[in-house]
Amino acid sequence: MKRRGLLLPIDRAIIGVLDEHRSSRPAGLHGYELARLLSDHADRTDLTPAQGLRSNGTVYKALSRLRRCGALSSQWEDPNVALEAGRPRRRYHVLTENGLARARNLDFGRAMRLYLSRTMSQDSTSDLYSSGHRSRRGRRPRRTVAR
Repeated sequence: MKRRGLLLPIDRAIIGVLDEHRSSRPAGLHGYELARLLSDHADRTDLTPAQGLRSNGTVYKALSRLRRCGALSSQWEDPNVALEAGRPRRRYHVLTENGLARARNLDFGRAMRLYLSRTMSQDSTSDLYSSGHRSRRGRRPRRTVAR
């Protein structure tokens, strides 16, 4: 269970990316662009993007958590801009003062490595279950013999 006020590794990685791109993108980043930047950062390490980011839905859940705790604020873009581009409106996310303070207190590289390492360990766990090996938590169902 997650303790209140503690950030998950994906939350810390998102705060790090938003802080890194704060000066170049003052209007903020939208969710899909943020997911792409997180995957690009995973490419610069020795891990594959598939190990780093499972789905874009992961990013949107984390963005929602960060908005609720006050680390982010978000704003929808102007509907006319989206209409001219022929796409749905985007929601842009920026760090608040709370988020900036959190960004100063974390090491971005350490947060990304921690998130990617936990994702890798989940992959190896799922491989264990799929190959039929026993583990502490999940046991193979017993075979019943007809008597």
